[in-house]
Amino acid sequence: MNIFLDRFAERKLSLIYILRSEDRLFSFGELAEKLQNSRNTIGKTLEALQTDLDRAFPGEHSMLEISIEGKEVQFVGSKNFSFQTLTTYYLKLNPFFLAMIDIFTMKFTSMRSFAEENYISVAYAYNRFAELNPIMEDFKLALDFTEEFKLVGKERQIRYFYVSFFWNAYFGTEWPFDFPKTELDYLIEIIEELQDRPLPISDREYYYVWLGTIVSRLQKGYTIDAVLLSKILKIKDRYIYDKIKQAFLKTKPLQSANLDEETLQKEIMFFCIVSFSFEYQFKYKERVNSHRIKIITSVPNNLVVTSVNYFLDCFSRHSSLELNESEYNSFYINIQNLHYKVFYFEGSASKLHRKKEWGKHYRLEEFILSYMDKLFEELNQSKEMRKIFNHKQELIVNYTAFLDNLLEFGQHIPVLDVALLSIYGDRFFEIYRRIIRRTWYENVNVTGQITDKTKLVIADRYYDEIENCQTRKLIWNDEPTPRDIERLEELFDEILVEKLTNLFY
Repeated sequence: MNIFLDRFAERKLSLIYILRSEDRLFSFGELAEKLQNSRNTIGKTLEALQTDLDRAFPGEHSMLEISIEGKEVQFVGSKNFSFQTLTTYYLKLNPFFLAMIDIFTMKFTSMRSFAEENYISVAYAYNRFAELNPIMEDFKLALDFTEEFKLVGKERQIRYFYVSFFWNAYFGTEWPFDFPKTELDYLIEIIEELQDRPLPISDREYYYVWLGTIVSRLQKGYTIDAVLLSKILKIKDRYIYDKIKQAFLKTKPLQSANLDEETLQKEIMFFCIVSFSFEYQFKYKERVNSHRIKIITSVPNNLVVTSVNYFLDCFSRHSSLELNESEYNSFYINIQNLHYKVFYFEGSASKLHRKKEWGKHYRLEEFILSYMDKLFEELNQSKEMRKIFNHKQELIVNYTAFLDNLLEFGQHIPVLDVALLSIYGDRFFEIYRRIIRRTWYENVNVTGQITDKTKLVIADRYYDEIENCQTRKLIWNDEPTPRDIERLEELFDEILVEKLTNLFY
């Protein structure tokens, strides 16, 4: 949530990030070089950070050991320390972050009052809010400070923005609404029924935030802007329709909202869309239950389903990847959920919270990203599908994550075969094999013989039998050096790309 952090808070977080990276003393000079600040600035920042840690984690012992004379510092930490908690602490000190909450709760009165309460000029306040415009535009929203001081845009977008806002600020560690989240348990149970699984704790907390946002907006009289699904759902799956309706009516915070039948119908449809649009299952145990099928077939002129089939057709023509029934169903459903998300919701939560998540291996991820980029050259040729595939960046990142999670060595990608030759025979064979297997993140088949399947020959001498061998070779020392290991990693990466190129083309 860096857009709501001032430079001083970001510097303190950067400092604590560096200090936690290694269990040792850091000199002020080293920290100054890393953060491009003076030593005096580092010293003052550390003093402020110490105070903040004491306030954010009351009752804990001092987490920093600072030697002012020696100009050194070490993070000693605490079992209760959390980087996210410290980030949230800084966010809650930021007046513009708090202003966005006041706009949500309709407590923001005027720009002049806001400026006076925070000892800033009205002009500065306007300028700082103007810095949020690119984010708002990404979500297809605008800040309106003329009379009512609110977000302007489609209701679904306002809800999605605030879900992203609250989630990226608290990650489920704090509840930002004025009613207990246990009041939403009925609705959580229905999401679990729709997805046919118990929700993992992170997913459960995320859906609580979604439901809290929906209920809060309904309490204030803001209903969804359009029926997102056909009324056919009421006919096709009366059981789930009535169950969702009863859950809404039993939700205490909504009982004073007096929702009429038409509003309930719209909100039920929206609830179904949210349940699937933000569902990503990476364990490939997904089942296509009857509720999902009935809801999907309730959508008239379903561009999402058409686009999924179009994507999978292009994918199959440029890949020899073979999936079993369970893998295919899960891959299909994840793609479908993603397409629903980009179809109904504009904007990316990553614009609020910058975070890089690596998959199994950066080289595998890098290759798939490149492959997907080329695949989009064909996907974008369909004018009919552009409403979906115009979201190229978000789609590619998620397609890559799905495939990265799906691909397994020995099942989809052939195991890497290595021939290991050594003058020491079996005496050093096991030692060398352990070094090789530690270097690669997947299983490696290491033997003492060169075969037709061998992709890499490693030897401690240049033996005659490898003279005419056409495969890759690595001649290393009796005791492999760091450069030998680095070269081994490079060769493994080359072989991986070769195998992937045979799989995706």
